[in-house]
Amino acid sequence: MNLYEIIKNNKHTLGKHEKAFSPLWKKISNFGYYANNNSNYLKLEKFATPETIDFLFMCIDEYNQTKRVWSEHHDSRVLDIVWHVLAFSDEMRINNYFESIVDENIQNINIFLQNFHDIGQKYKSKYFLYEKIQKYYDEKVIPHMASTKLCENLNLQTPEYYYFSFIVSTDGEWIYTNYDTDEERKNRYCLNVSVYGKNPRIYNESYSISFYNKAKKHEDKVDISFRDGQDIDKNCFIYGGKNCVSIPNLLDLSSFISELESNYKIKLNFEKIAYISTVKGVKRKTISDWVKRRFVFV
Repeated sequence: MNLYEIIKNNKHTLGKHEKAFSPLWKKISNFGYYANNNSNYLKLEKFATPETIDFLFMCIDEYNQTKRVWSEHHDSRVLDIVWHVLAFSDEMRINNYFESIVDENIQNINIFLQNFHDIGQKYKSKYFLYEKIQKYYDEKVIPHMASTKLCENLNLQTPEYYYFSFIVSTDGEWIYTNYDTDEERKNRYCLNVSVYGKNPRIYNESYSISFYNKAKKHEDKVDISFRDGQDIDKNCFIYGGKNCVSIPNLLDLSSFISELESNYKIKLNFEKIAYISTVKGVKRKTISDWVKRRFVFV
């Protein structure tokens, strides 16, 4: 049973307080609602009443009894909403509960650290979580991230948090439209690379790579994606993998490109980069020059 179902099945126990809980339940039931933006989370404070805190903590306790292992699906959206409401409480039991999750994620595998890194920044009383996670990131994760080493190899100066992405395709285009013929969709292959820096994601990921076309016929469709992290086997998805490729290395993409072009009998267009995006503070030219060199460092 997931957290959504646990809350649904138990909200009647709120008794006379169920009516006050109803607006929060509507947000939880809205699968397009997320708590992790600045406008949404502030609106949750009015729900942080003693009765709601007790109820949500009871539901969390029941959820924890399901004994999910790290590889299993978690009700992450509802968890994040509940955590954002609980974070308005200064109760020691809440702080201890949050810290236990952070400690477990640091010791085992990073699934929820990003959530609590965010909460620690937003809530003054939870800043201790941010400090603990940031110390772990700074000492144990960031120095070893592929994105960190890539920026060192490129002599690329970056802001505290950075992100950049690009797409290289066979024809220099990346947008598929309804006017494309089946042949065009089949023959346009795209390589999409996204790099995240100084803000590790789930499993301490620092980049993702995907290679695909948009062929309509099942037998022609290709969709391969990779993410780095602590468990590379779970971070690889291959559809249409009859021409299998090895797991890419962000620091040696040139070899991966040669393998793709050979296996799929294509030629990617590095003269006309189909798409490139960088945040402020990251030199776009440095990235584009590296891409045009087919990922060779100088």
